[in-house]
Formats: sequence, C-alpha cells, structure tokens
Amino acid sequence: MASSYRFELTNQTNSDDAANSTVRWNGQDRILPSEDQDSSALDSFDMMGDSRSLENLDPHHRLLRPGDLVEILLADSNRDPVIAVFVRRLGFSILSQFLTSTGKWVHAPDASATFAVPNYIKPELVDKMLPYLPEHDDADMNNQGNLFDLSVPRQASGPVVSRLLNFQKESQEVYRRYAARLDRAHELVADPEDLKFSTLGRIGMILLDRKNEADLSPVDLFTVRLALTRSGFAFGYDRRHHRLTATIYIRSKTQVAMIDQVREWIRQYRDEMAQRPGLKDPLHAKFQSSGGQIIQKFIKKARVVIKESRLDREPTQMGCLSPSKKRFEITENQDSYRYRKGVEWSPEEQLIVKFMEAWACQRRFRGLGNLIAQPSLILRATGMYNDVQLTTGIGFMFLQEIGCVVPWENRIRYDENLLIPQSEHSQQLAKMSLLINKPRANPSALIIPDTLKNFRQEKDGIVTYCLDSASAHEIDDGISLEPQADGTAWVHVSVANPTAFLEKDSMVSKVAQHMTETIYSPEQSYMMMPTWITQRFFSLDDGRPCLRFSARLDDEGNVLEYDVTAGYTREVKFIDPSEVNKALGIGSQGSEYFTLCVGGTPPEGQKKAKKMTTAEDINPQMKRDLERLIALANRRGAARGAGDALQFSFREQDVKVWGNYQSPGLGWHGSSFDAVRYTEGDPIIQIKTKQYTPHTKVGGRTDASDMVQEFMLLASYVGAKWLHDRGVPNIYRGSLPVLEKGRETSTEYYARVIRPYTEKNGNLVPYHLLSEYLLRSNPGTMAMEPLKHDQLGLTHYSRVTSPLRRYCDMLSHWQIGAVLVEEHRKGRKLQPQEVEAIVPFSRQTLESMTPTLRAREDRIKRAKRWGQNIWTTQLLFRAFYYGEMELPKTLTVFITQARSGIGFPCMFKEFEIPCLLTDVEDGRLGDEYEVQIVQVDVYNTQTKVRPIRLISRANFVPE
Repeated sequence: MASSYRFELTNQTNSDDAANSTVRWNGQDRILPSEDQDSSALDSFDMMGDSRSLENLDPHHRLLRPGDLVEILLADSNRDPVIAVFVRRLGFSILSQFLTSTGKWVHAPDASATFAVPNYIKPELVDKMLPYLPEHDDADMNNQGNLFDLSVPRQASGPVVSRLLNFQKESQEVYRRYAARLDRAHELVADPEDLKFSTLGRIGMILLDRKNEADLSPVDLFTVRLALTRSGFAFGYDRRHHRLTATIYIRSKTQVAMIDQVREWIRQYRDEMAQRPGLKDPLHAKFQSSGGQIIQKFIKKARVVIKESRLDREPTQMGCLSPSKKRFEITENQDSYRYRKGVEWSPEEQLIVKFMEAWACQRRFRGLGNLIAQPSLILRATGMYNDVQLTTGIGFMFLQEIGCVVPWENRIRYDENLLIPQSEHSQQLAKMSLLINKPRANPSALIIPDTLKNFRQEKDGIVTYCLDSASAHEIDDGISLEPQADGTAWVHVSVANPTAFLEKDSMVSKVAQHMTETIYSPEQSYMMMPTWITQRFFSLDDGRPCLRFSARLDDEGNVLEYDVTAGYTREVKFIDPSEVNKALGIGSQGSEYFTLCVGGTPPEGQKKAKKMTTAEDINPQMKRDLERLIALANRRGAARGAGDALQFSFREQDVKVWGNYQSPGLGWHGSSFDAVRYTEGDPIIQIKTKQYTPHTKVGGRTDASDMVQEFMLLASYVGAKWLHDRGVPNIYRGSLPVLEKGRETSTEYYARVIRPYTEKNGNLVPYHLLSEYLLRSNPGTMAMEPLKHDQLGLTHYSRVTSPLRRYCDMLSHWQIGAVLVEEHRKGRKLQPQEVEAIVPFSRQTLESMTPTLRAREDRIKRAKRWGQNIWTTQLLFRAFYYGEMELPKTLTVFITQARSGIGFPCMFKEFEIPCLLTDVEDGRLGDEYEVQIVQVDVYNTQTKVRPIRLISRANFVPE
C-alpha cells in the first residue's frame, strides 16, 4: 500500500555518532563515514565466491573482492584519500578489512570505499597476509594499535604495499603532467548557473584531453577523482554509491562563488574580531571590513527575528522548535497552521541564509574541513545559542527560527543525492517536472496513441479485484480468477500499461527515469509520473489498458502454463484488503490496530477518489472467487517456499499528517530565502499501529494482503520467464551464488534452527532467528541473466507489477510491448536471435543502467524509511516533552539489532516504533526490557531509552 510502513530488519539509527563508531583503525587517522552506514544485514557477508561466476554476475564489484584496490576518505579533508587493498569481510558484521599503502590495517564498512580498481592485486598475495591480521573486529585491539605496531610483517605485506605505492606514484606523475588543467577542474566543466551531472570518465576525458573513456586507465581515473576531491565544495557525489555509479554532481559556478563569498565575509569578521581584542561584543562593535559589517548586520537582524519567534515557539536541543503556542482547529475554511511574513533579507543576507541551509539542511559541507566550522561562528555571534553545542542540528533549528524552513521540516527532501525536482537543485530538472505536471490542457504533447491497441484481448465476465487502501495514489494491479473445467485455474494479474503510450525518450519518461520510483512520505508523495496522467489514462479502472500476466495453477500451486498478453480491465472492484478479510472471516480485519495522535482530531468526510467495495458489497460469487484465490495463494506460497526459502510478513504502520480539511499531506513549501516566514500552528500527526511482537508469521499465508503479495510474485515470475524464453534483454533480480569458505549458509541454518523451531512452535518465528537467517543469506543483485532468488524461492524474478511508480518495471514493459507488437505482426513466437533488433533497450544499455538504478532504489528506500521515522519521532517529541498525548511512565522494548554505536536498536512493544536502548552492555537480539524514554532527537530521528530492568532473555539457540 502506498502509505504503509514496512518494518525492516535493518539498523534503525542514522546519527553521526552511530556512523563514526563503526570504524576501526590501527593508527591515528579517522575515516570519513558514509552518510548512511546503517547497512542492512543483506549487505554484510563474507563473499568469497567463485571468481568467474562473480565476475559475470557482479561485474561492477558491488561486493568488493580480495585484491581490489580502493580509495578511503579521511575525516580530515585537507589530506588526500588513503589507498588500500580490500582483504576480507569480518564475520557477520558490517565491517570489512583493508590494508593501506602504509602497511596498516583498517576496519570500515564497504561504503567507506569511494573508488575501486577491481582485481588490482592477486588474491594469493592478499592471502599471505591473513595469518597476521585480526580475524574479527575488536575495540580493545584497536586501542592497542595506537600504542604498539600491529602492522603486517614486511615479508608478507611487502608485495602488496609495493603495488599500492606504485599506483600512488603513477598517479602523482599523471597529476604533475596535467596539473594546469586538474587544478582548474571546476572552471573547465561547470555550468555558470545550474547543477550538472556527469561521470568520472566523462570529466576525465575533458581534464586529461582524451577522445574516449576507454583511453582512461584506472590511474587516470583515480587522479581525476583526487583533483575533484581537492576542489572541495565544487563537486559532490553520493558517497554510499559513487564507487559503482561514478556519478559526479558539478555545482554551478554561481553557487560555488556564493559559498566562497560568504566564507570570505566570515573570514573578515573572524579576523577583525581576533585582531582587535576590544571587540568582545560583535553586536555593537564598529567593523572596518565589508565582510564584518555584513555579518554584523545579519546577526543583529537574526537576533530580533529569533526573539520574536521564541514568543511562539521555544528552542530545544533536539534539532527542532517546540510546538506553536497557537492552535487552529481544522475546518473546511481553516487549516491547522498559517504563515506570517516577517522582515525581508537583503541580497547579501540571503546568501548567508543559503549558506546556512547548505550546511544544516542539505549537509553539503560534510567532510569539508575548510567549511564545516564556518557556520557555527554565525550561530555563536548571534548570542542566542550560548549553552549548547553548535551542531548541524542546532543549525537546522536556527533555520526554523529565522523562518527559512518550517518547524516540522523533513530535511531528507533537500538531499542532493535524492534530487527531488521540487528541491530545485537542478533548474533543468525542475523545469521539466513543472512542464509535465501542468494542467492537462494538451495531453497529446506528452503521450502517444496506444501502440498495442490492435491486439488487446478482452476478458469478459471476469471480475478484476484491485486490493488496496482507499488512499492509494494510483492502482497498478488487479487480480482475476478464471476457473477451468479440469479443476485448474488461470490467475490473471492485470498491470497498468503506461509504456504503450509513452516513448522511452519522452519528457515524461525522462523524468520517470530520473525519479526511478515514487517517493512516499506522509507530508507529500513525490510522484514518478504526473498524477493527472496516471489517474486520467493509466491507473486501473473499467476499460483501462493493461498488460496481463497469467498463470494456470493446479491445486498444489504449481505453474502449468503461463503467458503475457495485452488487454483491458473489466468489472473492476476496488477493495481494502481488510474488507476482504472481514467478508471471509480471516486474517487481519483492522480491529487490532489503534491510533496515536497529536495536534487535534483529524478531519473526516473527505471525498474519496474512487468507489470502494465493502465487505457487505461482496456477493456470493465474488466471495467464492476470493476464497479460491486465497487458497491458491496459500498453495503457491507453499510450492514456492519449498526447501529453505522463507516467506514472511512484516507489519504495516500507517502514518498520516494533516494541515487542511481536504486530504492528508502538507504539500511543498520549500525554503524561504527572501523574507522571514513565521509559522503559527502545527500539523496533526496520526499513526495507526498495533502492539509489536518479537516474531513474525513464516509461511501459511492466510489473508487478503498475503494473497496480493503472493500473486505479485507470481506475475514477476511469469514476466521474467516469458522474457527469458525469448532471449529478451532484461534486468533480473536474484541472489549472488557465493562460496562461504567453511561458514554456515542460510540453507544449513534453516535446517538446523528454523525448521526445528517451526515444527515445534508453529509458523511464528522470532525476529532474532530471522535476522540470523538473513545474515547467512546470499545478497540480492541485478543481473542480465536469471538468478535463483533464495529468499523468494523463485528461479526467475523481474519487477513488472508497478510501472506507475517504478521505472525498472517500465523497462520490462517496454521490452514486452515491443515483442508483442512483432509477434502479432509475424503471427508466431519470436526466437532469441530475432529479438535484439526490435527491442527498445539493448543488453549493453540495460547493463549500464543497473548501477544507477540500484543506487537510486537504495537511496529512495532509505528516504521512505526516514520520511516515516521523522513523523513518528515528531509525534513522540510532542507527546514526551509537551504532553500532547499521554505516554506510559515506562515502556517495553525488544532488541531488534546488534549494537550500533552507543546502543541497541529496539522496537517499542506498545506501539511498534523504533528506538535506541543505551546503557546496556550485554544485550542480545530478542531481549525484552522495561525502559524509560530519556531523549527524543528529531534531527536524527532517534528516540533514546534507558533500561529499568531486563524482563526476559530471547530463546537460547545452540551454536
């Protein structure tokens, strides 16, 4: 469902403290952590796989292999990055082991490596060092490393270190040869006014005067990266994924000049304060320099603005302001908050506000030592933040106090790596998005006639069940049942078919490619495709075009036949899954959910976008259809889950915010740079949740939501098989087959632990056992050939069921559409040798897309999770500190993750919201504690709790 939150077995913290704690170094330097080192369990395995199969399936080395040369950034940005070689992963932790060019070892997440040269050093040379390296991460040994020489003996490390030093030497030679161009990199490649996107290779061609990217050696590319790193703010990139995508953000000359200008003003102000000891009060001093005068004028005005703001909202140390002292009840004519314009900023002051926003909201100065300390000087000069540490969180609150951002802002919306068009990082992207989202005066300029119209098939007399919530933004899919005389049944999954109306290079398609997915967040959804187009033309309804993924199943859930056809949906019924459950008397009917709310009572009676079928509307024939579909889904799940494939359901949590009467959500408000924008009143925040239990259902799917999930997997299997049968270039998803070198695999763990547990306790398995299972599972990947998906139990899997909100699904739909057109023309099934010439995307093109697609999908997944967490944290903040909702004096938590930074990630039992348990040394996954909330940190979306007592230990499982 579009607005639901799915609990994931991942680290739920995202603070700088947590990230810094994951680095071990036997020396004095500190690594600059990636922004998101809450790596999931699926990214932390000992990948000692068969080199040939891994090279074919993972050519970009997403999984680093022994012998890969890497670049690791230091926290001190004034120093060049460290060159190292990847050695191995450390057990089931997120840390890997590297050996640097100085002969020192370092333990850090793979995400710390921002550049790599695959297979640079022979693995056998790396193997010779293993006896001298620690086999696991040990903080005590790390401390010894600062006192004693724990380096690898030269006779073992010498050949490796020599290769690393040679690489460094060659890079220095390239830099000397092209220094005149490399030192002017930004001047040579930047746009005067707009953000540009490029790659390391394309920039390298310009700076090193090469005609083709193929002419650039790994040394050349590293040297170019070094030049860009030395350029500081001028270039940006997604630290977590840059090693695979090589994408570079080239900031405009105007923006870089703005940062340099404000920094110069701050320097003049600071120098004048230091050189004239009598200037103790910056508010009343007489500055001689223009920079000092501009800064002084700004802080004077900011003080007045802040004092007025504090008449309505109090400052806190949690990276946000208190709720407003003013309340507005939502009515048809009144919103829950309103804006009031304050003083205007001068052009120079606007630059300072933008400078502060880049630091605290967008966090663009991270790792830039020459910039990171500058904004705190402005905060200190105001005299309004004397008793607090001047962190980016306080800087973010400062932006709220001066009316630049709203007090409840979700700062992930400004993430340069996410690049939401409305954030206006890129003017070109913003203009394209604005153009396609304009009122639908001329749709023919954006869409083309139906390319599959001549052979769409009707399915008369068959109901299409679209099971989703009434608030769903778009309807991608529906399910139909077609019983056969022999007792089998065709299950048809009808999927919206926008690609039949869109050319792959159209403006709508280009924006969709950039967005990659619709980003759902409680305050606003950022749509991959314009809402007016999807709702008017593509979202499923009676008579809408679709692609139909069909499978004939026997009573055991086995697929006997399958096909993909173009058609129309008829007799469409929109039903909330809970209504199906209610009609059939099964599963979750919504009664176990309860509501948490702050800010008032949510408005009722908003207009519904579509007519929903209720339990009372389900007639006997529909009931028989749905009962048969659920029975088939159960059998299909059992067939798919044979062996060690697990099928488990995670809970859902519905988070909504209201600012107006018409509908949930707040819309886009952006930053205010030209004038102060006071915000009076606050949104209503509502969470529908239920108690958390430390186990989940494994197998035995029994309700309507489970049925939908099962048949979406069936459609994804059918689509992948159909494409593979014809040799169509396509992106498949599966598990990398790896050799674990003596370590227990997920299959072995399933047989040893999971199966005996379910045989004894039914199909409810504790999360801590599932976490251990996932840690032993092979990692997921994208590939050009089908791979068995271990966790799903599928031999073929491609995403095809959500083309209105996922670009990857659109790619498969375009390929399918092209083949259907040609097969209709020829009157027969195409052979693999005929396909390449007629499909829109070649294998090479799709393969080149996969690193960026994967990176975008990962970034969006994290943004969605952050979007949910920011609002649940704000609800707890308003309840805990301001009493807007009654909270129990003590709460119960279960540990859901291994220690991360200063504590253990947990989940509140009472309302299934994540938190961090501190002051516990011997916690184990699944442990239950009675706790008290001690801090609700909105800026880092982190609720800290302290233990009162241990209630119970998790069930002990023998090693």
